[in-house]
Amino acid sequence: MKFFSNSYQTVVWDVRGHGLSSLPKGKVDSGDFSKDLITLLDHLNIEKAILCGLSMGGHISLQTAIRYPERVEALILIGTPFTNSFNWYEKIFIPINRFSTRIIPMRISGRIQANMLSKFNPRNKDYIEEAFNMIEKNNWTRVWDLKKY
Repeated sequence: MKFFSNSYQTVVWDVRGHGLSSLPKGKVDSGDFSKDLITLLDHLNIEKAILCGLSMGGHISLQTAIRYPERVEALILIGTPFTNSFNWYEKIFIPINRFSTRIIPMRISGRIQANMLSKFNPRNKDYIEEAFNMIEKNNWTRVWDLKKY
């Protein structure tokens, strides 16, 4: 963020059920994440944006570019699958992750995620762990159940 904010207007937002955002009751629909992003851009009077996302945030950015191509100037995707079908690793990892999220405490999951996602930039570890630990366990499992592509 700091790097980009020197040259660009930067906006950070919490996806439904993450950070300080709530996750409404009922079915979680991945299309709502893109609609939320477009609604935010509308509210901020941003006609077109360069979207940057990590993991699920990258997938939301990619889906927003597909659904609303006129609103996306470019994408920066970090640790994001560029397809709606899983590769062999994801086919093994995703079901294990879905199961483990039900039995592993969020603090431990947050530490694991932070370790994995900060391998190339260790300075991000504390931020990732803090952000992850803001997510309620029920919201986390509901969002992961949605990722069936």
